Amino acid sequence: MPLYREDFEGDGSKCAVPGCTHGGDTCEMYLHSVCHPCAPTWARVRGDVLTIECAICRRKIGAFVLASRAHDRP
Repeated sequence: MPLYREDFEGDGSKCAVPGCTHGGDTCEMYLHSVCHPCAPTWARVRGDVLTIECAICRRKIGAFVLASRAHDRP
C-alpha cells in the first residue's frame, strides 16, 4: 500500500514497535521493520514505487510513490 504525506501527520506516524515512545512529534521517519528492528533493510525501485523490505524475512516495511520531474520541464 503506498504511503502519502498525510499518512505521516498526527497519529499516522507513531512507531509500531511495541514499547517504543517515538511518535509523530518531529515529523521524522525511520524505516525499520517491526519483525526484525535491528536488521538491515532492502530498497527496490520498480516503476515509480520505492519499496523498503526487511532483509531477513522480506516483509514489506513501506512503499513510496516517486514523483517525476517531467511535468516541471518547460
